Amino acid sequence: MSDQTENFMTIQQNGNNDKDMSSFTEETIDVESDLKKNPMGLRRSSRRSSAKKSIDQEAEEDAAREAAISQARKERLKATKLKKKEEMKAKLKEEKRLKAEKLRKKKQIQKKALDAKNKLKLKAKKEKLEKKLKEDAKKAKETKMLKDATKATKASKTNLKDLNKKVPETPAVNLTSTNWLPNVPLLTSGFKTQNSVPSRLRNPNMKAVLYANDVIKVMAFINKFSNVFDETLKNISFQDFEIGLDLYPEEPYGVVDRATLKQQARLGRKTLYQDVLPIKDVIDSQNKMNLLFLTLLNLLYNSSKSTTYSYTTTKNLVKPEVSLDDLQSSKKVYSKFIDHVRLYAREWGYPKEWRQQLPKGVDILKPESQYFEKDDTNPIECSRTKEVLTPNIYTWRKNEPLSLDNDPLQSPDLNKIGLLALYPLDRIILLRTLVNWCTAYSPLIHYEIHRLTNFKKDPAFGIQTAHVPRYLMDGQDETIKSYQQLCNLVQSKYVERKKSGYLKKQMAAGKRDDLVQKVESLKYLQAEYKDLDKELKNEALLKDYPKWKQIFENDVQGDPLANPYDDEVYKLRSQEFFLARVPYMGDFYLPRLHTYDDNQKLSNVSTYTDLFNLQRILKKFSNGSIDAYGLFENYGKTLSSRFKILYHDTPGMLRDIMNDKIPVGKTYWYEMCHDAKTLLEFLEFLDYKLIVKEKPKNNKNISNVETNTENTEELVNINEDETEDSTLEEKEDPLFNKSPLPREPRFNGTRNKLKIMKDFLSDMYYVLEAFEKLRTEFNDLEVGKRSLRRGQRKNINYNVDDMDIDYEL
Repeated sequence: MSDQTENFMTIQQNGNNDKDMSSFTEETIDVESDLKKNPMGLRRSSRRSSAKKSIDQEAEEDAAREAAISQARKERLKATKLKKKEEMKAKLKEEKRLKAEKLRKKKQIQKKALDAKNKLKLKAKKEKLEKKLKEDAKKAKETKMLKDATKATKASKTNLKDLNKKVPETPAVNLTSTNWLPNVPLLTSGFKTQNSVPSRLRNPNMKAVLYANDVIKVMAFINKFSNVFDETLKNISFQDFEIGLDLYPEEPYGVVDRATLKQQARLGRKTLYQDVLPIKDVIDSQNKMNLLFLTLLNLLYNSSKSTTYSYTTTKNLVKPEVSLDDLQSSKKVYSKFIDHVRLYAREWGYPKEWRQQLPKGVDILKPESQYFEKDDTNPIECSRTKEVLTPNIYTWRKNEPLSLDNDPLQSPDLNKIGLLALYPLDRIILLRTLVNWCTAYSPLIHYEIHRLTNFKKDPAFGIQTAHVPRYLMDGQDETIKSYQQLCNLVQSKYVERKKSGYLKKQMAAGKRDDLVQKVESLKYLQAEYKDLDKELKNEALLKDYPKWKQIFENDVQGDPLANPYDDEVYKLRSQEFFLARVPYMGDFYLPRLHTYDDNQKLSNVSTYTDLFNLQRILKKFSNGSIDAYGLFENYGKTLSSRFKILYHDTPGMLRDIMNDKIPVGKTYWYEMCHDAKTLLEFLEFLDYKLIVKEKPKNNKNISNVETNTENTEELVNINEDETEDSTLEEKEDPLFNKSPLPREPRFNGTRNKLKIMKDFLSDMYYVLEAFEKLRTEFNDLEVGKRSLRRGQRKNINYNVDDMDIDYEL
């Protein structure tokens, strides 16, 4: 065994020697090769020590490892410190929460103990009173004094009631839970279940107005952004649109009187505005329409390098440099603007009237064509894209714009004569479309809308689609009642606040001067109302509105008598032309401009103000303190002198929209009156609708008619003789529906709203009449007091010594 091991060792040593020798020979060979390459002598060998290289690498690796270890140790220490810090914070937070919870529970226990103690005291008092009652009753019975016993029982019962009333604590006055603003939301939810009958309003002055919605939209745009329009356009009226665009309302329900038919047959056409109005008025209205057209084009023109636009963060916008003189300055005044609009019109979106109409009977829900013959029926592997993938590639029907030959916007005469190059209906369609494009793409209008929609507060009633003044929606009487209720609540609130010890200390230290001033004002007002009865107190409250307005500050967001047009939060969604909303009938509008005018002088005659000043202005017009002469002398032709009252069949429109059946060419807008004379006729017509028919006393010839109401069903008796008389009247005068509203309870709200509108229009009549006289009597005169010296416009009384007439404005 030892011999074998020795042999193995010798073999291994020999093998190692052989390896050394082989390496030696390789090295010598390398040296020799170097000698051969360089005959000048020996060169230093290119071999390097591999052992030295490995030692350096290990040293570097050790240093890097130690650095990493130290870095990791530092990070661990930092993490542990942060963790401990967070644990301490959580611990402190938990201790604080436990402490607060403990304190809250302690207060609850104390409150419960106090309530239990009060209940025990109250119970003891009740028991004592009941015991006394029994004893008194017993004594009364024993002494046979029944009268005294009954008196004692009554007295004890009243005492018990007083104690029961004192048990609940009086709740704190909450002024934020109710909407006290001068604006109220205009909701259409009630109309969804109502049916309207426009024929109930049939009268000789009622005419269908197909274009009324577009005209009101353009007028509302001018009214809300009046600062970007020329002064000439600020007194524009509904009649200016009709005359300038050559638009005519339809005859009432398609019925034309014989005289009109004979005149049209003689002339071979219908009566035009040029036939009844001076040519000067027609040209003036046409110039206003072209100026409006040019202004809207200028708002859209070249927003990137515009020099006419400038926008500030204030509410005053710098208007574009477009005036009536620009229409006469050059024949090509429209060219550059219209070319720009034509370039982007298809991108901005054409109106539906200027698009190709789909054939009748075509189902728009079905595609026009498909790319593959057969649909893909294979199952979808990925469930996430199930809604995205379709079984085929479809081509849907499109309402493409009209061809270039039929497109009104491509008319070459637009560059020369403006709106008059188009047909009358296309003119108002183009103005409405330009208003839509300005709202979306004009930088000046866009910035103003952004400013008006980014205030730091919201309306108290939330963001609604539209809202209107309270005194028009609820009536002036209800608005004044809301104001009186608010005064009483604010007064009771300050009575409670005076009991607070904290406020007493602040008031004594002079830190709440505003509160001291309000308390003193309330003391003065309370002393003033102390000896007045209810009616006189309500009158005094209305008279002292300026004083109460100061008390309302910082306590209420608004009051019912405030100006509904002052706060810009409500400007974009406000319906300035709103007149009334009548159940089972619709909406009424009176479109007039100058709602948001900065001219303080016009506030003396403008009806767009708060209810307190509105009543004062209406009174001045009614008693003649303000008339047409004074208006022209002090205000000239600044305000519009013409008006129209329009009726919108809102329930009928909503019903057709919900049923998806809107007949082509059907209108929901009707004209009720257009001047002071027809306004009086309309007010007389409303009297017929406010009459409530009484039930017939005799039971002969009576038929029962069952009518469905919203909540109940009521049987209404109708006298056949009366119905026959009414039908005869209708046959004699088919243009006048004098029959009153149905006597069902659901129409009580309709009568109430009609009465509110009638009362308001009765007061507004004097205002509208004065402005109408301003146009008829002073239309040919230039603005200024000097022109009035040419002749007297009034009858002169020579018996009066003092001929100076003061116009109180």
